[in-house]
Amino acid sequence: MIRQIRIYNPFNPNEQDDILLKKTEAIKDFKDSKVQQCIEDLEDTLNELMTIYGCQRGIGLSAPQIGYSMPISVIYTSTARYILINPRVILHSNTKKLFRVGCFSFYQYRALVKYYDKVTVEYFDVNGTRNEIEVEEDLAFVFQHEIDHLHGILSFDRLENKENDLFIPREKLFSEHVPLKNYGLIFSLRKKLRQIQVQTILQYYSFLFNYSFDYGTYVKSAAKKRNELVEILKKHGDFGSKILEAGCGTSSISIYLSKIGYDVECVDNNADMLSLAQEINKRVKGKAKYILGDIKKLPYDKKSFDIIFSHGVLEHFNDILKVKIINEGLRIANMYIISVPTIWDISNNLIGDEILWTISKWKRFFTKNGYKIVEIERAFPTTPRMKKLSYFIKMVDYLKKALIYGHTSR
Repeated sequence: MIRQIRIYNPFNPNEQDDILLKKTEAIKDFKDSKVQQCIEDLEDTLNELMTIYGCQRGIGLSAPQIGYSMPISVIYTSTARYILINPRVILHSNTKKLFRVGCFSFYQYRALVKYYDKVTVEYFDVNGTRNEIEVEEDLAFVFQHEIDHLHGILSFDRLENKENDLFIPREKLFSEHVPLKNYGLIFSLRKKLRQIQVQTILQYYSFLFNYSFDYGTYVKSAAKKRNELVEILKKHGDFGSKILEAGCGTSSISIYLSKIGYDVECVDNNADMLSLAQEINKRVKGKAKYILGDIKKLPYDKKSFDIIFSHGVLEHFNDILKVKIINEGLRIANMYIISVPTIWDISNNLIGDEILWTISKWKRFFTKNGYKIVEIERAFPTTPRMKKLSYFIKMVDYLKKALIYGHTSR
């Protein structure tokens, strides 16, 4: 049976389920019907979560999270499924690593937590047979996180600095319901992220979608927040135009375009991310098509598309690779529409390895390498504070144009 996830909110006493804070007692009778029912419910619930999240790196759930005070955890990866009874860490490495943690019971927040990067875990299976397993990196974190749950320990308890290491994820940041006081946490996070190695882009997105996340709302809100990009794509491409998104990520813009009449394909070199994008596309009945590939060497013939576009991609590459990617895009399309952050970007869309430039520097880069700029459109985040900043910038632009006009007309 699929069970409701028990929730703990450290800042709201009305959203704290005490069962999450209790240490479980060791199981002695492995054939007990309650034990078997708990395992069945854990698997049913985690299967549902896997369907929703599409996460392949590793995902887990423990008995207290669905209301059972038992030392049982279930962990799924792309290649294996583990049922752990009475698990405990018996050996660990001497080094720890900083992981970006999301938890189904800690759903409003993300945390930067240190765990051992390699552990050996002892556990018993459903028949009571003792086993040992050695895991490292991301899977080691998942095992330690789930074992923590069996001892009543949550991510919040492991934070070294609750002000800097606890934060609101970006989908919450751009919600109208998030108070502005959370921005301080967001800014401190960006500094932290620049100090850790980002394993894959999926590490940044893996817990983007909550248990009850509305995919349809996500696609619509993403299109609304990136309205300037959407309008430029619509301006230069008629309905039915063939459009390719290079480095699609979750492909929210492409899914939106496919639903309003464009022929859209998406390419990305991250299989897990592509799987997540396909899941979103399927759930909202989008018509986007997907292919696994390298944007530096696209698997298409010359001029296969009317437009190629990328959003939040080029800033991750050096100048030589930027040129290679753009040239490859213009080989298979008539126009390349590029959306990148500038040095002023403070919207928490960054993961830490971006090369941030001013608009002037981007212009110089394009012209120096022989590209013809058709037009430039500035885009501004939609949060209340950023709306004020964007209004100020627009007013400065207006005054500059007015001064230039007044000077030239004399």
